[in-house]
Amino acid sequence: MADEQQLRRLFDSVKADGGKEWNEWREENPNITIDFKEAYFKHVNLQGVDLLGVDLEGALLRGVNLRDAKITIEQLSLCRNIDGVRYLSAEFLSKIKKKNPELMEWWDENMVKDIQKLSFKTDDEGWTGDWVKEEVKEEVKGEEEEEEVKEEVKSEEEEE
Repeated sequence: MADEQQLRRLFDSVKADGGKEWNEWREENPNITIDFKEAYFKHVNLQGVDLLGVDLEGALLRGVNLRDAKITIEQLSLCRNIDGVRYLSAEFLSKIKKKNPELMEWWDENMVKDIQKLSFKTDDEGWTGDWVKEEVKEEVKGEEEEEEVKEEVKSEEEEE
């Protein structure tokens, strides 16, 4: 689970100075492990932010600006959702697709249309704590169950 203190440090810096303080802190503290597992980023401007080595496993990056951000394909391929991430080259996206086909399959299907599948509650800075993560899990579970029922009905109709 994401370290909320580290998230707060990042968001405060992004809001105050475009991430410069965060980048300086990262340079001064290279041995600190940054844990953003399952964190939720919504429309956050991470332009030029150093995210190298940050654990993004299961993170949701919705509408995040990653122009000139220091981040690897491996990191992004561990994310749960990168819906609307901006400023990734086609080559970069292609490499992510090779690493995590399911992630990019979702991207391909949903980037074409207006996405309103999941409604996440966030604070005004676009990040969440445990309470939201649990709500998201329930929403996703509900959607998956809905899809299963639709598939079953469709199968039954085809058999008739």
